[in-house]
Amino acid sequence: MTHRGSYDRMVLFSDAVFGVLITVLVLELRPPRSASLASLLDLWPTAVSYALSYLFVATVWINYHNLLRHTRTVTRLLIWENFAHLFSTSLLPFTTAWMAQSRMAAWPTMLYSAAFVLVNATYVLLQRRILRDIPTEVVTRKERTTIERLSRLTLRLLVLAVIASPASPVVGITIITGCMAFYLLRDDSVNRFHSSSFDEMAMRGGLPEH
Repeated sequence: MTHRGSYDRMVLFSDAVFGVLITVLVLELRPPRSASLASLLDLWPTAVSYALSYLFVATVWINYHNLLRHTRTVTRLLIWENFAHLFSTSLLPFTTAWMAQSRMAAWPTMLYSAAFVLVNATYVLLQRRILRDIPTEVVTRKERTTIERLSRLTLRLLVLAVIASPASPVVGITIITGCMAFYLLRDDSVNRFHSSSFDEMAMRGGLPEH
């Protein structure tokens, strides 16, 4: 099988998983029992949980696709690391539902934060694997260092959210929200790495045939 064939199958499968996750998140939404505005406002934990998880899945999907554009070789190890990333992401609907139903209680919020840690940790593994194979003329050493430092910082902040959640769920959720905002304000070198077009990478030899 060619590299392009392996790449396409892996990405198509991953897209299907992300699509199912979004669907499950939506299915967890339940309308209020009465027609009053008060009953709708009473569902604010569900609304916040859903919005936060939806934004996170969207961020994960965008970063995932932009990262995979740099893939030069689809190995068995890369496929398993990809499965690990998908597995950790698949935990979000469950943790989201529990946190919403508990109205953001301490332990559900801690588990929710832990799911974010797993998603980010498995993404970092994928990122390191792919960065190893990218020529320095495509991503310089300085850019690699910046990317890796920001990834480690985000991971540490998410671990801090896990630690803080039992004592203060609001602090844990605030840290998670800040991390997602941080992704939108990344360093220029990171943005360049995450925004190279697929066609550009293909012309540079990013998708060789084997």
